Amino acid sequence: MLTVFFAITTLICAINWLLRYINTAVLFWYLQEKQIPLPTDEEMRRGSDFVVRHLMQDIFHKKL
Repeated sequence: MLTVFFAITTLICAINWLLRYINTAVLFWYLQEKQIPLPTDEEMRRGSDFVVRHLMQDIFHKKL
């Protein structure tokens, strides 16, 4: 019974991972198609910090 449960949850995770990968690839394709430059390493770091900070605020419902 547990084997079936873990197989199903693993399949769900794999499908979600694949969909997220496809969505990210489409976003990068769109940026290139519109000739928008890709972000620099510094912009990626700042963007990651922003997203993590706001994600934590959403999870814990408070200011960090």
